Amino acid sequence: MTKVKPMKKIVRSYVLSTAKAIINYRDYLVEKKGFQDDYAMKKAVKYGVNMLNAGLGKIFTPQDAAIGFRELAEVCIALADFCISQTLVRP
Repeated sequence: MTKVKPMKKIVRSYVLSTAKAIINYRDYLVEKKGFQDDYAMKKAVKYGVNMLNAGLGKIFTPQDAAIGFRELAEVCIALADFCISQTLVRP
């Protein structure tokens, strides 16, 4: 029997993936299309905002998204701190 995820969990996953989608799209524009990094980032953010807006609504509100992005940011900062500590410890 297949277990079905609740819709809110599915939408949350989609919405929070917009941060990574922005980075991926920026990289694509720079590497494959030859865009300058700052221009590529502006285009990628526009793309991400459209993606974000497609996921927001009654099921997953902008407030839910803000909480999720802040949690994601805290996790990313913790991972960055860990990586920095590893480079300081190693010879």
